[in-house]
Parts: sequence; C-alpha cells; structure tokens
Amino acid sequence: MSRPEPRPVASEQRRTFRRPVLYRLDVTDAKNRPVGYLVDISPGGMRVRCAPGVSVAEVDRLRIVFPHWMELNEPLMLKGRFAWCKPFEEGRTEGGFVFDRLSPEKKEVLEAVIEKIADAAIEDDDA
Repeated sequence: MSRPEPRPVASEQRRTFRRPVLYRLDVTDAKNRPVGYLVDISPGGMRVRCAPGVSVAEVDRLRIVFPHWMELNEPLMLKGRFAWCKPFEEGRTEGGFVFDRLSPEKKEVLEAVIEKIADAAIEDDDA
C-alpha cells in the first residue's frame, strides 16, 4: 500500500525553532540514493530541498551525510515522514520531514548536529 502524497504547507505548526543550515549537508534515503540537502533543522524535524524528480511520498527514513569538519563520524539515519511539501524553483520541491520516535542516542547526535551548525554560524558572523 502506498502512502499518500504529503499535503501542501498551510501554516506554521512547528513547536521548536528550526536552525538554518548555512553549510551544505546532503540528505540521502535509506538506500543511500540522493534526496537533496538540508535547509533547516530542529529537534522535531528538518526542511529538505529535494532534487528534481525525487518523490517523497514513500520516504520514511533519511540519512544526513556529515562533512569532516563536523567531526561526526557516521551519517545519521532518521526515521519519520514528510508532513508537507511545496514546489520550489527549477523543478525542485521543499518538504518538512518530521522525526518519528528518536532513540536517546539519536537525539544526542541530533543535538550535537544542531549545536555545531549554530556554532559555525556564530563563527561566520564573527569573521
């Protein structure tokens, strides 16, 4: 049985602030196929700008691929679903991926990711 297409975004429903991602962090699916890249992230979810032709209806796991400077060894696999999507330029879409019951270990890594993104933004502002 296929999942329905995510609904278009209607209004802001987030409970926590999403940290804008200033550095490219690629996102792949569970089979390591490119999905797109991260736009922003919070403890509850993330906005992903998808590559042209990517259908998010069947995606239930996303992997964030970290650059070496973040000092996080393994990519982070997160279970969830796309709660909304909307068209973006050049045939792309943007979607909000909501995390589903993260383990304490994954929450800890996710918090470290958000902290590193925030620290990098502060360093850039100070430069």
